[in-house]
Amino acid sequence: MNGREKALRVAFVVTFVIFVIGMIYIIDPGKQLQEARNASRTRQIVEIQKTISYYRAHNSGDYPECIPDYPESVSIKECDDLIVFMEKLPKDPQDKHEYVIKYSDPSHMGFDVTSTAPEWIVSR
Repeated sequence: MNGREKALRVAFVVTFVIFVIGMIYIIDPGKQLQEARNASRTRQIVEIQKTISYYRAHNSGDYPECIPDYPESVSIKECDDLIVFMEKLPKDPQDKHEYVIKYSDPSHMGFDVTSTAPEWIVSR
């Protein structure tokens, strides 16, 4: 291998390494995983909201008794009134976090469902 071929090979390797590093920077796997987890949370939160609406439709418009007074919240796992209406209990994509329900105002006219995951809270 002569000097020119060696220089071309080194140039190719350097260019390839720069390209790979650039792609990793652009793709940002950590951010992609976070976005995937948050998309899953959005779907599950919508399902919980639908379940609460279904519960109210079948209980004279009343909210489940498990929801504490404003501003306290309750884990979905502790809300037996709703669990019977669900096919399976929703779990946050990160096991150390959970979904919680609370009234959105002191008059109990609305409710919020959210995840305790910091990346969910920050993205909202």
